[in-house]
Amino acid sequence: MPAPRDATSGRCQRRCQLLLCGLLTLTGLALTALLTRQLWHDSQALHRQQFEHQAEEHFNRLEERLQVRQRDLDSVRRFFESSGEVTRSEFEQFVRPLLDDHLVLSWAPLLPIDAERREEQLEAFARRAETQVGSRFQLREADAAGQLHPLQPRERYLPLLFSLSRSVSDLPLGQDMASPGPRGEALEQALRDDRISRSAILRFTSGAESDRLGLLLVAPVRDAAILQHAGRNEAPLRGALFSSISLHQLLEKGQTVQTLNNLALELHDLGQPGSAPLYRLGTPAPDSALQASRDLHAARHHYRLVIRPTASFLAQHPLLPVWSVAVPGVALSLLLGTLLFVLLSQRQRALALVERRTTELQESREALRISEERWTLALDGIGDGVWDWDLIRDRIYFSPMWKSLLGHAEDEIGDTPEEWRGRLHPEDAARCQQTLHEHLAGRTPMYRCEKRLRCKDGSWLWLLARGKVVERLPDGQPARIIGTHVDISVRKALELELRQSHARLQGLLEAATQVAIIGVTADGRIRTFNAGAERLLGHERGSLHGQLLDPLLDAPRLAAAAGLAEVPDNAPALLAALLAPRQHRELDTVLLHRNREPLHVTLMLSAILEADGQLGGYLLIALDIGERLRTRQALEERSRLLEKLGAQIPGTIYQYRLYPDGRSCFPYASAGIREVYEVTPEEVRSEAGPAIQRIHPEDRERVIDSIRQSALTLTRWQQDYRVQLPQRGQRWLHGEAMPEPLADGSVLWHGFITDISSLKQVEEELRTLTITDPLTGIHNRRYFLEQLAGELERRSRTQRPLSLIMLDIDHFKWINDGFGHDAGDRVLQELCRRIGARLRRIDSLCRLGGEEFIVICPETDADQASHLAESLRRLLQDSPFAEVGRVTASFGVSSARPGDSRESLLQRADQALYAAKNGGRNRVCSEAEAVPA
Repeated sequence: MPAPRDATSGRCQRRCQLLLCGLLTLTGLALTALLTRQLWHDSQALHRQQFEHQAEEHFNRLEERLQVRQRDLDSVRRFFESSGEVTRSEFEQFVRPLLDDHLVLSWAPLLPIDAERREEQLEAFARRAETQVGSRFQLREADAAGQLHPLQPRERYLPLLFSLSRSVSDLPLGQDMASPGPRGEALEQALRDDRISRSAILRFTSGAESDRLGLLLVAPVRDAAILQHAGRNEAPLRGALFSSISLHQLLEKGQTVQTLNNLALELHDLGQPGSAPLYRLGTPAPDSALQASRDLHAARHHYRLVIRPTASFLAQHPLLPVWSVAVPGVALSLLLGTLLFVLLSQRQRALALVERRTTELQESREALRISEERWTLALDGIGDGVWDWDLIRDRIYFSPMWKSLLGHAEDEIGDTPEEWRGRLHPEDAARCQQTLHEHLAGRTPMYRCEKRLRCKDGSWLWLLARGKVVERLPDGQPARIIGTHVDISVRKALELELRQSHARLQGLLEAATQVAIIGVTADGRIRTFNAGAERLLGHERGSLHGQLLDPLLDAPRLAAAAGLAEVPDNAPALLAALLAPRQHRELDTVLLHRNREPLHVTLMLSAILEADGQLGGYLLIALDIGERLRTRQALEERSRLLEKLGAQIPGTIYQYRLYPDGRSCFPYASAGIREVYEVTPEEVRSEAGPAIQRIHPEDRERVIDSIRQSALTLTRWQQDYRVQLPQRGQRWLHGEAMPEPLADGSVLWHGFITDISSLKQVEEELRTLTITDPLTGIHNRRYFLEQLAGELERRSRTQRPLSLIMLDIDHFKWINDGFGHDAGDRVLQELCRRIGARLRRIDSLCRLGGEEFIVICPETDADQASHLAESLRRLLQDSPFAEVGRVTASFGVSSARPGDSRESLLQRADQALYAAKNGGRNRVCSEAEAVPA
């Protein structure tokens, strides 16, 4: 019995319990404090990140909108510079689609002033402007507050001539944009840098009050005629384009409702520290220190856009409550400390009880352990599974080893007899039940049965079941039977394999009619002589059984084939010499037929060893190779002939095989494949991939599809395609082959491939000559007719617009007669250059003949084509030609209609051109204005 604990030990344990509980509680409180602090920091960081993300998105959208407006203004500038003089209707037609992003788009031409005639020049310009835009035009200038005043004298003026807006009705036409102030500063900077500039924040002279405050984008416009021969800085100024952008439009429009509700904006002028914001949107939350800013630069002024969160933002993104961690953490720490104290106290009481019971159970447990160890070691040592069947309760105990034999875990099999009966093989069930009933009835001293049980994986396991009744009732009925299961699957497998091997060997000997199999004893007497040996050597099996092997062997030839120095005297010695020091040997030699004729065979000789390692005899297997030798010789001669023929053919002759699973190869390819694909025949003999990868990517799919189609229809394959070679670059190849179906489902082609790169180059040069006008370098009438047919077919599919512009040089005969045909040719070339530079990439300029040209305009309706024709007419009229001066042309425009043919569409364009000629030349006529000739 253990010694009783003293009082000192109890008090010490009590103090340790209190100390441990206190440490646990303090640790919990410390972890709670750390988690609370980390939660607070993470919440602040997440809050700041959410705000900065929305603010950065707002800044990016602001910069993007400014860049979009600058690109729009630059497109209008290019329109002015490429179009010469622009009318009010042309200006409004071009800029109207851009007004969604601009408050006002305006054009101000340069008005140079002579100081002595200032008033006269201003009045003359005002009268011309009123003729174009109406009585609203009035020459004025604006001050810093946006108020209009009479013009002051200066060197030049840029009054607004054209203005267009969707929201501002009282546009200040005539306002001088070169007046002192932010407008003049932005204009001067744009002229100085020759690019689009931004003005300082200013107040507009018209529009709604919410749109009065904003900025200007200024783009200078140069003279296009000078730009063709000199740089931009040397070209004179024609005027300037202005885009008015309100702060309300720039900062608020295009932003999401959520962004406007969550963010408050203030725009400050950094040049006036301490002044009120220029623009304010939303109310910032007073209790938030979050702030984001971005500096903006315009002219020589600097501004700062400051963004702060609103109360709505703080409500949508609240800080995580730290008390949600602090309060439960403190409570849990105190609870764990108390619980630990209670558990330790109960443990002390339980330990005292355990100490009393331990001594009582120790001796009995030790005895039981020793008994169980002996039983377990005995069963594990022999590898048997034990079963114990209680026949009264109809329950069976299966040992862990029994369950393991079937692949089951200990808890996967129950204790009912059905667990055993349900796993019996159907062929063994009746026999096993009968054997068991015989023993239970007392008619046999032991239960013994070989049977198969189903394993967990579904396989069958051979087991030897042995058992004996160990307990009977007073009336002699069995009450309990105990037994074992022993794994005999290895023995059963060996028995089955032995039976199968014997059957296979007998079947093989009888079925091998093309192979001679001869078995001899160690003294050289024949024991086995199969049907193949009878057929090959001409002897009957019965006549040679037990006879010596010597009459069948040509000893001198065998010794020579094996490289033996001497010829042994008898068959056993010869066979031993052939095998020494091996157990198996294969060689090509001869055997003697019954008529003593030599028979060429491949002889496989093996030694048969007994279980003790002693020589039991020899096995001879002979294959007739006479026909094979003759076939090989014929194939070698044919292969040499084929190689000679292939060397004389340009390109390569080949066989290509396509398997049902998609694999392909070149079973045969002549040496010319090195030139065609730059691969060797060996590289593609088992896999065609190296050659297929050489095919140009644009042609590869077409070539593969044509091969599949040829395999499907068994028709001749013929293709022209390109290859990319590592050394020779891109080459054109032509291939032809005839398919042949094979028994395994694959298809074999026989054909040739040759290089046609030179032929393709000549074809391309001829094609270029047939569609190109030799004088101007543009496309000719033949190309025009082909292209027009394709565009009409595309229009019938897509219903997209299509137009033609036909032009004819006015008085071209006068140019040829007055300046010579060479000068006339140069005029034609320069005209093609100018028009080609003005057209889009999808447009096609063609020469119909003489001085007559035509332009195909896809994706272009009648109005757009007429506008383009007018631009081309002005381009020719306004820019004189070298040597001949001013050259004009007449233009006819037609647009495709449903059901149009090439002839009908071209005829309407020709009629429109005829109408332009009759109307005085140097004009544009649409088909609606044309009168059929």
